[in-house]
Amino acid sequence: MNISQADCRAIFDAVSDAILIHDVATGEILEVNRGMCGMFGYTPEEARRLKVTALCGGEPGSQPETALNLLAKAAAGSPQVFEWQARDRAGRVFWVEVHLKPIRLRGRDRVLAVLRDIDRRKRAEEALQESEARYRVVTEGSLAGVYIIQDGGFVYVNPTMAQIFGYQPEEMISGAVEPRDLIHPEDLPLVQENIRRRLSGELEAAHYTFRGLNRDGAVIHCESFGRAVEYQGRPAIVGTLLDITERQMVEEALRESEASYRIVTEGSLGGVYLIQDGKFRYVNPVLAQAFGYTSDELIDRLGPSDLVDPEDRDRILGVVERRLAGEGVPSRSNFKGLCKDGSVIHVETLSRQVEYHGRPAVMGTLLDATERKHAEEALRETTHALQTLIQASPLAIIALDLKGRVISWNPAAERMFGWSQAEVMGRPLPTIPPGQEQAFQAQHQLTLQGIPLLGLELRRQRRDGSLIDIRLSTASLYDGAGAMTGIMGIIEDITEPKRLEERLRQVSRALKAITECHQALIRATDERELLNEVCRIIVEVGGYRMAWVGCAEHDAHKSVRPVAQTGFDADYVEQLNLTWADKERGRGPTGKAIRRGKPVICRDTQVDPGFAFMAEEARIRGYASVLALPLNDSHTFGALTIYAADPNTFDDEEINLLLGLANDLAYGIVALRGRAEQRRVEEALKESKQELRGLTSQLMSIQEQERRRVARELHDELGQALTVLKINLVAIEDKLAPDQQPLKVNCEHMLSYIDTVIENVRRLSWDLSPSSLEDLGLSAALGYLAEETCRNHDMQCAVVMDEIDHLFAPEIQINIYRIFQESLTNVVKHARAGLVSVNITREDGKVSFMIRDNGRGFNLNQIMSGKVAKRSLGLTAMNERALMARGSLQISSRRGQGTTITFSIPIDNHVK
Repeated sequence: MNISQADCRAIFDAVSDAILIHDVATGEILEVNRGMCGMFGYTPEEARRLKVTALCGGEPGSQPETALNLLAKAAAGSPQVFEWQARDRAGRVFWVEVHLKPIRLRGRDRVLAVLRDIDRRKRAEEALQESEARYRVVTEGSLAGVYIIQDGGFVYVNPTMAQIFGYQPEEMISGAVEPRDLIHPEDLPLVQENIRRRLSGELEAAHYTFRGLNRDGAVIHCESFGRAVEYQGRPAIVGTLLDITERQMVEEALRESEASYRIVTEGSLGGVYLIQDGKFRYVNPVLAQAFGYTSDELIDRLGPSDLVDPEDRDRILGVVERRLAGEGVPSRSNFKGLCKDGSVIHVETLSRQVEYHGRPAVMGTLLDATERKHAEEALRETTHALQTLIQASPLAIIALDLKGRVISWNPAAERMFGWSQAEVMGRPLPTIPPGQEQAFQAQHQLTLQGIPLLGLELRRQRRDGSLIDIRLSTASLYDGAGAMTGIMGIIEDITEPKRLEERLRQVSRALKAITECHQALIRATDERELLNEVCRIIVEVGGYRMAWVGCAEHDAHKSVRPVAQTGFDADYVEQLNLTWADKERGRGPTGKAIRRGKPVICRDTQVDPGFAFMAEEARIRGYASVLALPLNDSHTFGALTIYAADPNTFDDEEINLLLGLANDLAYGIVALRGRAEQRRVEEALKESKQELRGLTSQLMSIQEQERRRVARELHDELGQALTVLKINLVAIEDKLAPDQQPLKVNCEHMLSYIDTVIENVRRLSWDLSPSSLEDLGLSAALGYLAEETCRNHDMQCAVVMDEIDHLFAPEIQINIYRIFQESLTNVVKHARAGLVSVNITREDGKVSFMIRDNGRGFNLNQIMSGKVAKRSLGLTAMNERALMARGSLQISSRRGQGTTITFSIPIDNHVK
């Protein structure tokens, strides 16, 4: 179809895009269309007198020198396409999309510039960016890839970033995939240089495109924007990445086709049409392609009624008719277009009335707005989904503006803190406890500097004044221009986990204190030392404030006499003048516990009426709660009293644990008193050798019975108690949440420690009453004792033994076993030997026993002298046991030459 110069001029003026022709040499604007005049507010004459630099917005990236540089490149034969901030006659700055092409006009080289107003689209894009920035702390559903690079590797990528390159986020973060693996080798130097310049401080940020490599080897085009930041105290690069492969393909196709378009009409970015007599008299290929036709299929064959969806057809045809009639109707129209294949697209048109061949026609441009419509709908859907997510979140999500006023407060925040959304919106955050305002302001300033708070544990106040423990993570909010608009925080209520954690620590301390007290009971030889050691362990290991033991006196005052204490000044209890009588100074926890024979607890020393007479002294010393435990044998003879620094410290489980300790302590006191009495009896037996032998025999028998009884109680009672503690600790471990891994590790350490204690109790029980003697016989028991002792203490053992089972009565067998046991114990304690040899032979109606070591030996006369008689008690007991079995014992030793112990026992002919 031939078009005259007048027709071209009519089309030139009818195009809604701004079109101007520029002389690079002079900087003048040679020609403009009406679209340019309408866009910038100049008349054609005014526009032709302008320099092109007068149209520059002047913002960064849109300065006049940049414009002149781009025009020069276009004039040199390199077409330019870019987005630009322009300025109209009124001073308004707005966004345009600019196409620059070199043309030959009237024999001279010029530059054709086509400008399209994209300000609305840019504002929509900025609004989209602002919305995404506001909610990115809630979801990683960003449409762009987000990454953090540090030390040459990824430390974070979002799902979109991983999806762009065909990987899972975990693969990229783990180091299995490095950044260089994702970059086309030809573009790798460009990317590396940009990273280097940002990390070195030469560039604050960089925006560039490069070719990437998908997991399957396919090339993709990427657009990246990143800046240098400090991440976890070290330099890093944080940025976003878009897959622009499809856009690049479209742009390349557009650039290839533009060369064949005519200077004005075919160079338009949008569809161009001319309507007259209800038919398209002209359409450019862009418009035809948008509807799935060729230009020939539309021109003079179809009209607007064929390309408009029936829903909008009457409205659009009416607009065309009124425009042809010269009526004033809006130049911009939006409607749903009907494609050749029946599909529907969203289009936007700008049109005006023109004359074509001397008659009225409608000339306009058309833009396929389907993608933008979909983007707007996606934005609305995304915004709605994010709002739904925030509303449904079990975590409190709160947003503040730059002045610290609440701008978002979700239902979880209402439930957590008690204030409704209407009560807090637009007001300062009400959750800061009194006295913590300065700390809050410091944290707020950090977030305003762009420094996020991650997993910060704080205490906050509810509406009723109560305090809760929270875990807070924050991030900054930005608008589409990158300016900070506020901060958003996600808050988790950790009050109950913190309580459980503290309770576990408390139980752990109590358990450890009880275990060490049991060890002290086993080692104890003196009642006063035992009581002081138990009080020390309760305070230093158990973490309690103070502990003391008082004995109940049976004087007229029924006094409570302090006998041991740790954790307070020595005069504290004495000055209280406590009693266990039912009167004022006997109505405190200690007096009640002795009088009733049951545990008594004072949960708060400042409000308990029974503690009123000593409340002030307790307040001064920081005693907030008290537990008094009776010490019982056949009667209550005292009390163990424990003080804690916090009210309501002792619960039922802890009371039961500590009551078990008090019962064991009472038993230990009784046992020590029994041992003291036993020693006094032994002293009395020295008056008569004959009486000594009888009483010694009786004492040994009683001792063995006592050992068996203690062994049974250690095995049955203490062993069972430790087993119950282990079961309870396992139950506590099972109740811990998955995110409480440090507490699980503590529980596992405590379980291992309890297993060690149980094994020690079993070994101690076996030492007190060896079951192997009854189960295996004397020969096997002695062999096992020797070999086990040597194995446990890194010594060699040589045993030569005749069979001697059934030769001795049970009481003689135990004496033989004890002599062996004491001998081997002395080797372990004193000899420093590497070899122990045992020889047992049967001959001439007797059995001879020999234990020899190659240790350092000792001065026998010095050990057995009266000056150090206490040190020879073990040897004396061995001799006494040999005598009780009607035998004799000899010891020979020299320093540096080892020790030999031999004894002979006559065979009991009455034993079958």
